[in-house]
Amino acid sequence: MENSQLAFDGSCNPTKAHGTAKTCLFPPLTICNGHGEALSMKNLNVTDVSEAADDLSLSAIANDAMELPHCLNSCPVGMANISIRKMYEQNPKMYEQYIRKQESTRPGEDRPPSAHFITPQQALKFCQNSLVPYEEREIVKYKKIYYLGEDAQKCSTLDSLNNYGNDDANGFYRIVKADHIAYRYEVIRLLGRGSFGQVVKAFDHRKRTFVALKIIRNQQPFHRQVCSEVNILSLLCRMDEENKSNTVRMIDHFTFRNHKCIIFELLSISLYDVLRLSKYRGINLKVVRRFAFDILQCLDFLKRYGIIHCDLKPENIVLRQSDRTGVRVIDFGSSCVKGSRLYSYIQSRFYRAPEVILGCVYSTPIDMWSFGCILVELFTGNPLFPGVDEKDQMALIIETLGVPPPKLINGRRGSIFFDQDGLPKYCRNMNCSHKGKERGPPGSRSLRDVLKRCDNGDFIDFVNKCLALDPEERMTPRAALKHSWIRTKQSSSPSQQRKATVEPSDPKPSTDQSNSNTKPTTDRRRNNGQENAEILLPIPSGQRCGNGIAKNNTSITFRENGNILAESAAGPSSGRLKLPFL
Repeated sequence: MENSQLAFDGSCNPTKAHGTAKTCLFPPLTICNGHGEALSMKNLNVTDVSEAADDLSLSAIANDAMELPHCLNSCPVGMANISIRKMYEQNPKMYEQYIRKQESTRPGEDRPPSAHFITPQQALKFCQNSLVPYEEREIVKYKKIYYLGEDAQKCSTLDSLNNYGNDDANGFYRIVKADHIAYRYEVIRLLGRGSFGQVVKAFDHRKRTFVALKIIRNQQPFHRQVCSEVNILSLLCRMDEENKSNTVRMIDHFTFRNHKCIIFELLSISLYDVLRLSKYRGINLKVVRRFAFDILQCLDFLKRYGIIHCDLKPENIVLRQSDRTGVRVIDFGSSCVKGSRLYSYIQSRFYRAPEVILGCVYSTPIDMWSFGCILVELFTGNPLFPGVDEKDQMALIIETLGVPPPKLINGRRGSIFFDQDGLPKYCRNMNCSHKGKERGPPGSRSLRDVLKRCDNGDFIDFVNKCLALDPEERMTPRAALKHSWIRTKQSSSPSQQRKATVEPSDPKPSTDQSNSNTKPTTDRRRNNGQENAEILLPIPSGQRCGNGIAKNNTSITFRENGNILAESAAGPSSGRLKLPFL
């Protein structure tokens, strides 16, 4: 059979040396390259066909000896569903070899990643069984189809109620595993859910990479808010072309089934997850300082362009990679630009600045307040001001830092917390806050009492300056970067990504980690007050960790340049481990 017959015959045999013909199960389709151009049948070779049809056999890829796929004329998006992603999950080494080969054969660096698609018309003609009735009308709006979600349990209703069945009663998009988003992204699993919407881990079948996909609720207030978020993220990308600001990178944004969607780079776990894995024992000061430097770089960048994050907390600070100390700041959904319309209800309560609580004008210093609270929590393992409501939150701040200056007390909401004489109302109620929590008189609990296990005076001074009650006196990110606590004892440039080797530590006896459900404790191990960079990260039995599953409670150690950065104190283990993605 001649090569010119490939597009017209139901069978194909591109390599006669193999001597066996393979039968195609579907009618023929035009083969397109990554630029949408049809490949010429006359000059078509095995490499072109195998590249255009995507990858079917993992062993064939590894051996670089792919034949013309027997289902060449079937839908290529189906091939991607069973090949690239599974290759990555089942054999990452083989995946890396394949990607390197693809890169090396690419004619130019400016050429986009090789991506294979079909047109909507081809999908309707040859893959109609994979589409529900709603998709048959929707698909024609898309020029290129990369993935159809053939194996997903899709909603097939034609009723327009709840966005044709795609939403629940509250406007949240119904997440279906293995379904498509915009005929390009494959839903892997749900990563998180909040009042704004949901974030899923997805596989981009065009670029062949994993991404984080944020799907906003289908309600008008959230539509307006996400427009502001996209504008800020776009500004961050334009102002940070070299990607040094330690802010999350927005890759793309679009609307899908009336839901605003934002594509982000996929990162690792949050600092809250790190604390949880440590059973809330806290992190050694050496590691906290590494995190602090990256966060300050972000805050300095935001202040330079007048951007207020408005929701800085451990959950919104994420490790770039599971075995590195570099972090990025995420979630700019509540952010605003200085001088623009500002929201009155912002910041999570534990990290809410006093000027916000009291209804005063606020600006970028509120992020430095949150930052100071986060540092204390990372070190101790517990929130600095865990108020049960706003009145209790204000009482905790006053108990530790004293009464705010009059200009804050005279704020729009000051009368809720203070009487006409400027005395905190909770002090007249037998030192009880709104829900009966006993709080001490103003200034009765100092930061030194909270950080009594810390013998580093620079750190205590640093936190005090971050938590100045007067926002005008609060330390700025630029000043913080010059503080002695940040500048001293840095073995190398903190801006560089530092590889942390994670390996099992020597078995140590343990009395508090034998059960993964042990109640969190604030106890932390110290070595005669010296900074041994210890961070406790026990891996519960049966939890997936890196390339394997921990059979017993596992002890792991972070090392850098031969020095121990972090270490757990659980039972014996074997093999090299990585901090797990959640």
